Amino acid sequence: MGKILHTLDSSLSILAFSHSNQNNLGLLKDKKSSSLGHEKTHPANIDTLAFQLSILFLCYGITFLYMKYLLVHLKGLPVIGVLSAWGLFFFHGLVVATIVRSFINKIGLGHMLSVRLQKHITGAAVDFLLVTSLLRA
Repeated sequence: MGKILHTLDSSLSILAFSHSNQNNLGLLKDKKSSSLGHEKTHPANIDTLAFQLSILFLCYGITFLYMKYLLVHLKGLPVIGVLSAWGLFFFHGLVVATIVRSFINKIGLGHMLSVRLQKHITGAAVDFLLVTSLLRA
């Protein structure tokens, strides 16, 4: 815990020291900032962020159920047993998300997906994953 506090204290010192040079910190001035994405739904009905997250969670849920099916029913097969390991969850999720996206495009609702907003959601999730994994170590 002391190591984390020391690192946090050092980070805050660097932040306070170099606040004048914002590009070194990854911060943008107001003039250089861009939008996170375009609204795809009316906020009175469903929030755009909630809609994009629901698509993401739908893909996660399908992948989870698919992986559970593989582990229970196809465990004895040598190649499938290796491919159905939980360590490859991301790969299977990528395949499921591609199928879901092609289905959404096929039914004519592809314009509802905001690639830019989904990239920001993914970036936030990766940042959260890294911070939590470092705190566990």
